[in-house]
Amino acid sequence: MLNAATGVTRTVSALALAGVGLSACIHDDSTDRGAEPLVVSGFVASPLGPRYAGGGEDSLESVDGLVLSPLSVRVERVYAEDGRGVSSPPDDIAYIESVLRTSTGTYVVNYVIDGERTSVDFDMEELVSYDSLFGRTTHDNHAYGFQIYRDLGGNDDPAPRDYVATARFFTFERRPGVSPYDGTVYEMFGTYGLRTSPESLSPLGSASYEGNMFGNVWDVDDPNRNTGLDLLRGTLTLDANLDSGDIGGEVRNLRRFDYGAEDRAWEDLADTISIEIGSGTIEQGRFAATWEGRDSGDAPAQDSVRGFTGNMLGEFYGPAGEEVGGVWRGHRDATDTTPEQLINGFFSGGRQPETKQ
Repeated sequence: MLNAATGVTRTVSALALAGVGLSACIHDDSTDRGAEPLVVSGFVASPLGPRYAGGGEDSLESVDGLVLSPLSVRVERVYAEDGRGVSSPPDDIAYIESVLRTSTGTYVVNYVIDGERTSVDFDMEELVSYDSLFGRTTHDNHAYGFQIYRDLGGNDDPAPRDYVATARFFTFERRPGVSPYDGTVYEMFGTYGLRTSPESLSPLGSASYEGNMFGNVWDVDDPNRNTGLDLLRGTLTLDANLDSGDIGGEVRNLRRFDYGAEDRAWEDLADTISIEIGSGTIEQGRFAATWEGRDSGDAPAQDSVRGFTGNMLGEFYGPAGEEVGGVWRGHRDATDTTPEQLINGFFSGGRQPETKQ
């Protein structure tokens, strides 16, 4: 059975359940939840506390009406008359507090922006091109969006997970008579699900995970949404030693989608390019690590991740650490051919069967 981590979490989920049946599409809620979010290297962990999977019957398909607490990372894009640009300061000015799915398939997402909480109901639709579910609505000259990615892998690596979900969230101002991206835009990535309790992780020894990593690459001096944005994806491998508390890995098979190109399509990067994950530690069912973009070849900077460095924050999901998921962020200084850039996104993976010697 599912277990709440704290009494606060149980109280909040009961309040959220009561509100779902009574709310309109959007409702503002300024109630003080009595807890502060955890900020780690620019990532925000919801203050509501984890939900743990207690058995194989506890999966994302079985949690209608249950509040789940995400990890999230964001960028702030400013499109104002006196300046434009993208930043990613390490604070909790914008994060996702909770995600809940109702029995009718509607998702209820609590956004916290500048200390103000707004609860948004999304009726989702299929987005075949991204193999995802997507919902969008407007309220008080703001647009809100929520996108759940279901498959980021290939035919030999099905990415749908039983215990962890990866999602993109956004909100932006819409002023009458101007560009829909005028004002301040918050783009957020997150993961949420049914976590593994620390007690269930400790006896597992070593485990290897394979999955996918996805992110947005932003030009800091961003002229507009299209020319200042690339997408990046790749195949993730993580090796976790749950006895020593160490974790590391890499991302290979990297592909890029250039929004500014005339012929938009996913492009394979050179096989000499990778993201190396190291200096990672595991504590209480959560792990943090640093990463570095590498290139053993001579690809130009605009076609490489060389020079990027950053951090990642993840969690173990499932009754016995069957899955991992989390968020990542990074930065690259300007080069001769690329502007200063930021990157943020999410990742997920499934534990691989042990190889018998």
